[in-house]
Amino acid sequence: MSRDPIRPVSRRRRAEREQAQEKERRRGQTGWRRVQSTVNSVGGWLTVGLVAFAAVAVVGIIIMNPLSNGGLNTSSDPPLGEPVPGVAARHVSSTAAMQITAGDPPAAGPHFGTPQRFGIYDDPINDGNAVHALEHGLVWISYRADLLSEAELEALEDLAGDFRRDVILSPRPENANAVTVVSWGWIMRFDAFDEAALREFIETNVNRSPEPGIR
Repeated sequence: MSRDPIRPVSRRRRAEREQAQEKERRRGQTGWRRVQSTVNSVGGWLTVGLVAFAAVAVVGIIIMNPLSNGGLNTSSDPPLGEPVPGVAARHVSSTAAMQITAGDPPAAGPHFGTPQRFGIYDDPINDGNAVHALEHGLVWISYRADLLSEAELEALEDLAGDFRRDVILSPRPENANAVTVVSWGWIMRFDAFDEAALREFIETNVNRSPEPGIR
């Protein structure tokens, strides 16, 4: 009986394929052992995870919080508005210890330890938190809702939205004027909404403060 010449070849190829697969498996195991060895040398998977998390956090902080004037677009023109006589900036725990002139929002001086976050607010905010935000370079637009039309209120919100990270907009019933805008040490009052003047104030005065760029 003649032997089939194909079967030995098939077996040989299958054996070769199995040997190749075994080599790949061993190579993968060796690579994994190297990874495990490297991980163990730096304290295990928990350490690797913590390092990765810290790296992501640092990148986020750098993006969200400029640390110096070097990365800020600050105007070199003279600040706009009326200067507000300032006193030493320090943290206090009550508005009674702040520098507040009747009819105006405060623009400098003692303030609370927590800054107000930028944004558009429907309700009044605390003067102490707002002044801390001014110290970080933000501009605060406050208004009397009873002295503005619906169209003017919408226009104020649109304007604040154009400078999202640099502006706080909120009502302040204690104000004497329809709209008052302040930056650190400067104030400007309006009897009606004036987009051009408000926009110029923001562009000129933003980030001109003791601690600019912090958000």
